[in-house]
Amino acid sequence: MSLPELDMAVPVIPGLDATCVARLLEDDLRPIWLPTVSVKKSGVHFELDSDTSLSSAVSRRSVLLETFLREASAIIGVHVHGASMQPVQFDSLAGDSHNGGRRPLLFHVPDRSVVLKFADPRPYLLLAEILAELSDAIGVDITPPQIIADKANAWYMMPFIGHHPCALYDVDSFMFSMGALTAVS
Repeated sequence: MSLPELDMAVPVIPGLDATCVARLLEDDLRPIWLPTVSVKKSGVHFELDSDTSLSSAVSRRSVLLETFLREASAIIGVHVHGASMQPVQFDSLAGDSHNGGRRPLLFHVPDRSVVLKFADPRPYLLLAEILAELSDAIGVDITPPQIIADKANAWYMMPFIGHHPCALYDVDSFMFSMGALTAVS
């Protein structure tokens, strides 16, 4: 598989679906190459060697993304995917790209979906501890989902909670929980 606009092959990441890898690379690299291509087509003169600069930027960014995806694949393989040999499909969340291309990813494994975030889990863990104590005190469960966190505090993984229509009782419960969360914050 390749990205024709960039004349580059999509790296094979063991354990990850190749189409998902290509989509992430294309979405991430598009802001780099699209403006350059548009300016070139307009006939504007470049002071720099634009092809060399573009190629270098795309190459550096794709190496960072490949490293990131290999790390994500290893984490999912160990903590979620297990011994299954089927490549895991995933989506990029929030379109946020920083810290070497690391961004929240939503992995779709056979029995559930999980979100992998490359961020320090300690603030989340502290909030979860406070909400657990508050839940015990008020008799209503407002604790957030359990997470799997890296011992080096580099990433954490949590269940994906999708949106769905709710009944009036659910709205009341949600508003009560949000009020408790706001009070703790």
